[in-house]
Amino acid sequence: MYPTYVTRRINLPRSPLSLVAGTLLLLLPALVPAQEGEQPPIELLIEGTGFQRIPLAVPEFPSVLPGEFTTSMAAEIQAVIRADLEFSGYFNLVDPSLHRLVGPFSERDVRFRQWQSIGANAVFLGKLGTRSSQVEVEGRLYNTDLQPGKTRGELIFGKRYRGEPNLARRIGHKLANDVVRSLTGAQGIFLGKIAFTSSLGPGHKEIFVMDYDGQRPVQITHNGAINLSPAWSPDGSQLAYVSFVSGRPEIHLVDAQGKRSRVFAREGDLNSAPEWAPDGKSMVYSVSREGNSELVRINLRSNRITRLTNHPAIETAPAFSPTGREIAFTSDRAGGPQIYIMDADGANVRRVTRRGTYNESAAWSPRGNLLTYCSRMAGQFEIVLMDLASGAARQLTRGGGNKENPRFSPDGMHLTFASNKTGIYQIYSMDLNGDNVRRLTRQGLSQTPDWSP
Repeated sequence: MYPTYVTRRINLPRSPLSLVAGTLLLLLPALVPAQEGEQPPIELLIEGTGFQRIPLAVPEFPSVLPGEFTTSMAAEIQAVIRADLEFSGYFNLVDPSLHRLVGPFSERDVRFRQWQSIGANAVFLGKLGTRSSQVEVEGRLYNTDLQPGKTRGELIFGKRYRGEPNLARRIGHKLANDVVRSLTGAQGIFLGKIAFTSSLGPGHKEIFVMDYDGQRPVQITHNGAINLSPAWSPDGSQLAYVSFVSGRPEIHLVDAQGKRSRVFAREGDLNSAPEWAPDGKSMVYSVSREGNSELVRINLRSNRITRLTNHPAIETAPAFSPTGREIAFTSDRAGGPQIYIMDADGANVRRVTRRGTYNESAAWSPRGNLLTYCSRMAGQFEIVLMDLASGAARQLTRGGGNKENPRFSPDGMHLTFASNKTGIYQIYSMDLNGDNVRRLTRQGLSQTPDWSP
């Protein structure tokens, strides 16, 4: 069950706090021109100035009804919202130790000048109550900038959500999304999911889905076989994955809750690396016949298969561009694995990686202007970001084991990937400039993450 949504008051003025979309580009790492041959070390520098994070205060949530249960839940929801907003990259959250300088505040007496005096350009006030067996969370976002002749800052929005107690974290994520959208115009990503594989024993890998922050992992497959490479459908309702449940690699589909599944690709000796078209009507994947790996496209309604590549090299790891007009893929047709791009019908194949001798596992940014992939450097895999217009590339990671299978967040500002930096593969996320690496999983051997739309 999803939390009910009740609009208390929504007011979205043309606030000076709003960000223009162009400033987001300033969060990207500086790029250096690509060169032929084995790459030298790439400096990790960030260039560009002018992006300013919004100073925001998120004080503790009071509980309308006293008690250990409601008090702890109010603290949990407030912690979720703070963590989400810190992760977003849009905000500087005011140090909670400064909140006491504001003094007693309430909905009727927000104390706008005092919040502004401790550096907050906006303040989010929340409170928690209960109704019947449900929790009820109310949030209000204010601009603390007092206009001439005004004694109150403007109310940017006021919302109230109700849901079962087990939906408390989801309600917190929903409110954080509201804050992001109201102050920046961007869509929040906090209700997104990350699918991944995790080993549960020898010869046993299952598909799991977790919240974007690593919380609430749920096992989706339960077939006791090896299941690999989950890929979200464009609407987030299904996952495609490779399964060996029949003893040979086949591509399966399962809904996001793991309740309904079916096989749709079992021809050939090896079926792997499924990738959805942006319209959700077709899929491209790698199929091997008589030892030759090629890329094919299947219409999910008619099951009609179209061959896209015809080359003696290994062709694998396809990735659709956001427009659906191009496909990036890995091929060793030049003697070693490199990233290529072709038109969606297989025509106009061109090589895009020139730096290094081993590049694979490409993924497009949501805007389609960037490509991320992993590249072998000094004997281990690192994650690289490429600007497709210029061909310039930037190394995002270094040291501490392999980093593999990078995938973009829906807003294009973060990446998730797998790494064995601790000795065993786990799932991580990081900002698009390589900063703020966060470990998301701590179970089994976890790999091949994919971020839901």
